[in-house]
Amino acid sequence: MLLQLRWFRNSRSRRAARRSGYNTAIERLEDRALLSATVVTAASASGASWNNFAGNPQHTDVSQVAAQPLNQVLWSTSLDLEPWGPVHYGDPIFTPGNTAIVPVKVTYNGDIQDAGANNFFIEGINDVTGQVLWTSAVTGSVTDASNTSPIVITSPNNGLATNDVVSIGGVLGNTNANDTYTITVLNPNQFELNGSTGNGAYTGGGTWAFSPNNSSYIEPNFSWVPPYQPAYDPVTDRVYFPGPGGTIDYINHPDNPGTTTPTVFQEAFFGNSNYTANPSAYNSSIFINTGLTVDSSGNVYFGFTETGSNPSGINDGGIARITPTGVGIYT
Repeated sequence: MLLQLRWFRNSRSRRAARRSGYNTAIERLEDRALLSATVVTAASASGASWNNFAGNPQHTDVSQVAAQPLNQVLWSTSLDLEPWGPVHYGDPIFTPGNTAIVPVKVTYNGDIQDAGANNFFIEGINDVTGQVLWTSAVTGSVTDASNTSPIVITSPNNGLATNDVVSIGGVLGNTNANDTYTITVLNPNQFELNGSTGNGAYTGGGTWAFSPNNSSYIEPNFSWVPPYQPAYDPVTDRVYFPGPGGTIDYINHPDNPGTTTPTVFQEAFFGNSNYTANPSAYNSSIFINTGLTVDSSGNVYFGFTETGSNPSGINDGGIARITPTGVGIYT
């Protein structure tokens, strides 16, 4: 059986005005369909695959199966909860069990370089029903955002704790809630956004994201948002995605991870022990600036940039490779 999934970019939000260097005549990307991907329910048996950006390590962007007529939308989901301007979104990918892996941007936060933010996560979606099966970050829905100082968020049975750092996107009306905040929990259903001030009545929408291990990707400086691109590796049955400080994250067995918030593991091309000894030094100096690509042997490749001193003495950008056993090399 053939299924077709389509993603559409949302229109720009009011936050575009916050970025004074944004030149619409030169930088603006057109509004268009981001991807039309076709998969088969027996993809692994037929040899069909779409596990990397543009389908494979060579990025040929040619499907191995024919597309259906573009006459219906089976389901839709947001790639960006808080659009702001020129963006290159990551390409949704598919596992052998036809779980759609979708990269999501939560909010616009300055240059998206807040090391405590949770501006990006991936979600696994049932390709037939559109049901979200799991997310790489803990997420929840906003049902109210008070027009007060501080803003009080209502999100029933959210499970958060005081001093957690959450990123919020997609709130309508009271748009000042769309940012990254340290929170104070008031009760099981409500929390305050410390230091916030409302700017209007809440009219709907909103999602919050929280990463217990602070593994959310940190963007480099940019004039447009680079793609947050995951890749699925059939050798190890892992889905990899960019992490902070030049690290990559992965989730095992994405077709059946065993929980709605699976454990996120981390690898660093300069050594995990180096990163964990001083994560803030790497978070402020090493940034992945390309999508991830996996080859047929399970090696992960990506580009990175360096912007300052770090304990490993990396003094320039380059290309890194990490093997399935976590051995890293770069040039």
